[in-house]
Amino acid sequence: MSFSTPFEIYAQHNQYYDVMDDWSVGLKMGSNHYSGDLSSNYLSFPSVNVDARDGTTIGVFISKRINNAFSAIVDGEIANLHDIGNIYYNDKFNAKIIQFNLTIDADLFYVFFSASSRIKILPYMGAGITFYHASAYNRLNNKLVRDTSYNPSIGISSLNDHKKIAFNIPMGLKITQKIGHYLEVGVDFRINNTMTDEIDATVGGDNSSIYNNILPLNNLPQNSWYDAWGYLGVSSSYKIPTSTKSYIKNARYF
Repeated sequence: MSFSTPFEIYAQHNQYYDVMDDWSVGLKMGSNHYSGDLSSNYLSFPSVNVDARDGTTIGVFISKRINNAFSAIVDGEIANLHDIGNIYYNDKFNAKIIQFNLTIDADLFYVFFSASSRIKILPYMGAGITFYHASAYNRLNNKLVRDTSYNPSIGISSLNDHKKIAFNIPMGLKITQKIGHYLEVGVDFRINNTMTDEIDATVGGDNSSIYNNILPLNNLPQNSWYDAWGYLGVSSSYKIPTSTKSYIKNARYF
């Protein structure tokens, strides 16, 4: 005859730690940091925004568990970017962004230890689509000098709010803390690698660009690449209860 202690029973079947939730919905918000031709530190990340006008992001997301280690997340966000330029450009810019992403995250505790934890470390990567409109201004007189909507056949008077489209590769790291059974809060750092050099309405190192036809930009660096912007923020999510609960097999917990 054998006996099990209360601790052994608790460790073998702890519903708080090893119950897995299939779906969750959440909100996020935070601060943006841009890297590109008009960043204060040219093409470096993170850029130091000398006029203290960091942009903001707000968004929503839906998460679906694939298995014990991986989840798929669809998110949508609205963001704005600013920066004041550098020694190569006498310009500043504003950009409005609407973005949709599909990412896959990995629970490192489960990947490496087959363990479930109230605190999760979740690196992620995916793909998305970015709709954006950007305008560049002379930072001395605030005159509009370039715009993503510029039509060279009509002229600068044709400026409007039509948005351009680019692909995006988001990658980042999220750290979350579970509170109770259904609420989770987290901190998220992401870099959005856009497949365009026009997020700041400025194309560097391209003398044939329509931007240079409006206002010639001399002494351009010849090594310009795609613009990027980073995001640092907080999130909260609600785990949707399921009628049929599933458990991590042989899970340890922290």
